[in-house]
Amino acid sequence: MKVKVTNKFHDKADFNKVYLVGETITFDDARAEYLISLGLVESAEVPAKKAEPVEEAVVKPVAKKKSANKDN
Repeated sequence: MKVKVTNKFHDKADFNKVYLVGETITFDDARAEYLISLGLVESAEVPAKKAEPVEEAVVKPVAKKKSANKDN
C-alpha cells in the first residue's frame, strides 16, 4: 500500500533509515495500517470509486393494435 509520511520516523529494521514528512513510500498492507494507526503516515492511494447503482429498464408489454377493418 502506498502511504504518505505525515510525521518523521525511523525504519524499524534499520534505524539509520529516516522517513521524512512528505515522502511517498510503499509498505505491505499490514505494516501500512499499523503506521496509519500510529499517525505516522496516511494512505496515498486513491480510494476505489463505488459503482453507481444501475437503474433497471422497466419493460412494459406492448398492446396489440385493434384492426381498423371490421368484418360485419
